[in-house]
Amino acid sequence: MNSRGQFVMAVDVGGTNTRVAIASQGETEQQFTERIAITSFQALHTLLDESVGKFGGWANIAQCALGFAGPVLEREHATVVNWPGVPSITRGELANWMNRPAPTGPVCTFFNDMEMTALGVLFADPGQSIHALEANPPAAAESGTRLVIAAGTGLGSIAIRAGDAADDPLERLIPSELGHGEAATRTAEQRQIVDYLFARDGRAPFWEELVSGRGLENLYAGVTHLANGKSESLSASEIATTAGASPDGAAGVSLRVFYEFLGQFAQALALVFSPVGGIFFAGDNTRKNLDFLTRAFDLPAWVRFHATRHDLLARYPIYAVDADLNLVGCLGWMRARGERQTRR
Repeated sequence: MNSRGQFVMAVDVGGTNTRVAIASQGETEQQFTERIAITSFQALHTLLDESVGKFGGWANIAQCALGFAGPVLEREHATVVNWPGVPSITRGELANWMNRPAPTGPVCTFFNDMEMTALGVLFADPGQSIHALEANPPAAAESGTRLVIAAGTGLGSIAIRAGDAADDPLERLIPSELGHGEAATRTAEQRQIVDYLFARDGRAPFWEELVSGRGLENLYAGVTHLANGKSESLSASEIATTAGASPDGAAGVSLRVFYEFLGQFAQALALVFSPVGGIFFAGDNTRKNLDFLTRAFDLPAWVRFHATRHDLLARYPIYAVDADLNLVGCLGWMRARGERQTRR
């Protein structure tokens, strides 16, 4: 065993659930996984101590990668925006938990959650987790720019610029904040829903307020208001479940309009980044509604519908990611990091 241990740990600190995976150094096969709902760093501290305790404690952890559902500054400071009080943590505070300061302590790196998802797209087994949304998709440029979009609790987007496989993937990631931009409508139905939300909230909705769990609830309120003059409320999970049983009802219409807006959001980003390496739809909503996307809705058509740029947009293959790849991404990045250091 070297001075820094023989295992690596990946942690996905989400707004709702936090997950931990531990693998042997240089491997990505997970020897241990844990998923738990926590909302404080004290609870996270306990979870990590208990997890590494199954592998002999922090002394046996060589590297750790932590992704947070919130902004990460200079890999040193992270904030969890969906936790009570919007708390923050630094790498120095994390090192104090371990009682293992450098150079013998674990090498720890902070990520934003969308960076984890992008790394997952890079390091996942394409045949197992990533599937084309078309029968005959355009060929992807293997080294071309890719675009990753994840709709879940929020709406995240990030580009992976073209680069050499030997480069550190972190240096190729370009995060986007377009989810917090004002949404654009394409159909009369969408305009009516957005007009209702504008009147209700006093401003135009952001993309994230239409394409997320909360966004689906907003759309349902708008759809029911248009149908009977009175808005109704259901949770996002209830809407998705009801939509499957009644595709022409308010829930079904809401889910359809949700994915219309998602396609339009992807188009706006595609026109910026030219993702010849592919557009990848990830996140909880994609996984939960994969059957709807593959059988009942033509998401690629909504991405590509454009008066003058349809041919350009048709060059970009479109995929659904049907697994949570955040931990896979972190473990893959740590393995690649070790390989780069060995080559040097």
